[in-house]
Amino acid sequence: MIPKSMSKLRQLIDLHFDEAELRILCFDLGIEWEHLQGNTKSEKIMSLVSYQVRREDLATLINLLKNERPNLNWLDLQQPELKQIFLVGKRNVGKSSIIQALTNTSPSQAPNLLPAVFRDDNLLYVDIFLDIQTQDNQIWEAIKQAAVLVYVVDNIPQKSELKLFETVSNRTMRIPKIIFINKWDVAERVMTKKDRDSMYATIVKELASFVLAPSHILHGNAILYNSKTDSIRPTQLIDLKKLIYSLV
Repeated sequence: MIPKSMSKLRQLIDLHFDEAELRILCFDLGIEWEHLQGNTKSEKIMSLVSYQVRREDLATLINLLKNERPNLNWLDLQQPELKQIFLVGKRNVGKSSIIQALTNTSPSQAPNLLPAVFRDDNLLYVDIFLDIQTQDNQIWEAIKQAAVLVYVVDNIPQKSELKLFETVSNRTMRIPKIIFINKWDVAERVMTKKDRDSMYATIVKELASFVLAPSHILHGNAILYNSKTDSIRPTQLIDLKKLIYSLV
């Protein structure tokens, strides 16, 4: 999730800058105000701050703010070096649940707007909706700054998923990738071991070209369903977290 210092930064900007000034600020940053997600000024400021965090260029934004409002206290708002981890996959594949498991974040703490940014130590996990029709250059440029990309599937990938992963991979050749097969508990409940093994082999065959080694293809569950209590609980995804840390 967004660090407290970033929340303070958003509040300072919202309080001391009007929309006209923010439009000029965005122009100086090379950002289209209208392209920032959100309908209100506060929501667009949140998107602006999140975007600069993902670009690891928060210092540029803060310097521009200092020039306009030198009497305000902008200290302690500089961002430490953070590595960005982007999760890529279709809707409802469980990207946000995976990030919440990795960062020990509850759903109630998750940002309402996408891209949602969650922090854990020196890592920023980014949940963003992306498909092959996405034309937003800011999104593509942000993805190119990732330290690791995690491709998420929950079954044998469809043609649209393969096309998306291929498009992303072609634009991010030097960024290491991980394949994570989510919702494995569903397969264990409804499929025989033979069918699960067959499905896993097919997924590996379809996606192996996107990763450097077979060990970079993992399966697991972001959440587990308990049929006795009709409830779900998050998992820790320890193997996935270890692999991410080994690649950044």
